[in-house]
Amino acid sequence: MSFRISEIVSDSEFHELVEVEFISFEHPRNAFRDLFYPILGTGPDARQQAIKEATSRIIHNHRSNPFSHWVKAIDPHSDRLVGAALWIFFESDPYTGKPLPECTWWPQGEGREFTTRCLMHVSKMRLLCCRGTKAVTDEDQSDLNLCFVHPDFRRQGAGSQLLAWGVSKADEQKMVAYVDASGDGKALYEQFGFVASKQVTVNFTKDNPGELWKRLEKISLPHSFWPMSRPKLAEG
Repeated sequence: MSFRISEIVSDSEFHELVEVEFISFEHPRNAFRDLFYPILGTGPDARQQAIKEATSRIIHNHRSNPFSHWVKAIDPHSDRLVGAALWIFFESDPYTGKPLPECTWWPQGEGREFTTRCLMHVSKMRLLCCRGTKAVTDEDQSDLNLCFVHPDFRRQGAGSQLLAWGVSKADEQKMVAYVDASGDGKALYEQFGFVASKQVTVNFTKDNPGELWKRLEKISLPHSFWPMSRPKLAEG
């Protein structure tokens, strides 16, 4: 099936996008992703409040990052948004001197501390992967930061089209491309020329953890993924 692929240009488009993102990662549930978009509380409005906060944060991050490109897939028959991807095409070194974002979507306490530790571990693995690739310079890197498809439209080609859009842009700009692959996504990325380094696992604990820490550790760790890279298009 062929979907309409277009880049997001308006803040209003993110509201539907985040709704689809939440559904995508709830079926099946991705507990590690929940750390970055947590549903705080148990009331009837808790999930909607989480979507509202996530939408505001995603818009802010996108508008404040000149390298950020969100692209969406639309079902041509129903005009439903079926999936999206966040591609980042860096024009400067994305690592040196760049502090990690503060996980302020969690209140002060163990939730924020735990999520920060996870982010530090993933970022360290990504840095090792990138700096271990001699083809990378400060100006020629692209990242597939996120890609998701609504459960109703999986295995119909939307993910491939979203991936192809970014790979084409990376080739136009002679950029290496990176992605942190799950077990489910690894085979698709390999079809587009991504090569996996060894599987890495995020896992840690702390002395005398509280109840929230223990709950988050139980549901989200260990977390394993494959850092993958795709060489830049050869000159000529």
